Amino acid sequence: MRLNSIFHVLQLSSIVCFFIAAGSAAIEYSIVSITADEAVITYHLNDREVVAAPPERSFIIAFSCLPGISCSFQAQTIARKESAAVRLETKPLAAGFAGKEYLQWVAFSPYLPGSALHPCPEGTIRAHFSSPILSIAPSSGGTVKNGVVHLSLRPAFGKTKNFALPAVPFRTGVAIEANADGIYTISGDDLRRIGVSLGEVRTKMLRMFCNNTEVPIFLANPQHNSLQADDTIFFYGTFLHGKHSYYTQFSNTNIYWLTWEIGRPGIRIAPVSGAQRRDARIYQAITSLNDLNAHDFYDTIHIEEDNDIRWLGNIDNVSYIEDFADTADAIDNWYWGFIGQDYSTSFKLRLPAATNNLDAKARLRAGIMGLTSVP
Repeated sequence: MRLNSIFHVLQLSSIVCFFIAAGSAAIEYSIVSITADEAVITYHLNDREVVAAPPERSFIIAFSCLPGISCSFQAQTIARKESAAVRLETKPLAAGFAGKEYLQWVAFSPYLPGSALHPCPEGTIRAHFSSPILSIAPSSGGTVKNGVVHLSLRPAFGKTKNFALPAVPFRTGVAIEANADGIYTISGDDLRRIGVSLGEVRTKMLRMFCNNTEVPIFLANPQHNSLQADDTIFFYGTFLHGKHSYYTQFSNTNIYWLTWEIGRPGIRIAPVSGAQRRDARIYQAITSLNDLNAHDFYDTIHIEEDNDIRWLGNIDNVSYIEDFADTADAIDNWYWGFIGQDYSTSFKLRLPAATNNLDAKARLRAGIMGLTSVP
């Protein structure tokens, strides 16, 4: 198991998925033909499956595929009595990554529909893909192992649509990296050391952008016409959050651009007075009127470390493990660490400004991915 993330709210849940391959002794597969968008295999039941049909009467097999590619299946056999092709029941199952390979699983029943007394010892399974993704080079071929049809996929695909990058609202700027949420400061001397001519920087024209969206800033000495070495710029920056996860899959560093080009003046953070607005006695203890006491309050804290990457699928879907095909950022493939079967594991959590009240309640919620196999 792997610990994915820890929240300061307690509710422990785990998702365990079992992958059981169809027994090689019960059924055997072999590849018949492979084209650019179709693979055909044959199956053969052993004598025991023909004589004593199992109650469930279905087998599971997987085909190599690609995210975003749909796959349709057709299984058929030759009925002994009618000597005609008979279509067998098929049901597409989950799709997702198993290691580095993307697989589409399908269940089929090698028995005539509606009865377990008429097995179909031999037949074909045809997998048709919505796009020509298979390699048909003579050396590529394919293999079948443990109920998985491993096919050679084409190494690259050309773009089918042209993409235009959004227009950048400036031409000259300084990139500032943000790896955590908080207040960031830049001094005029910092800019001078990297080659910025401070005399050419008009303070009212200073603007900050992140993802082409302007971010408000606070200037310590806004009365200066041009930026001085001892002037300081403040802004609130955040790390690079993912669309469907706390962190992105590739980097935590967000980029902010500071520019001073001619245009309209930049957005500023308005100063607000910090003067006390309420009677101090509201915050004072009854026994000690000279001390101000802060009241406890509940908050939610997300604590996560991305130390190891594994393509195990989507832990939010309890019905099955599946990788979304629309975007690579849809699934959090990073994990904190291991929870071993035969050894204990500890994870240290640091809570900022935790209360000293021993009667206070807290909840912890952990995201866990479980993966096991049956020998």
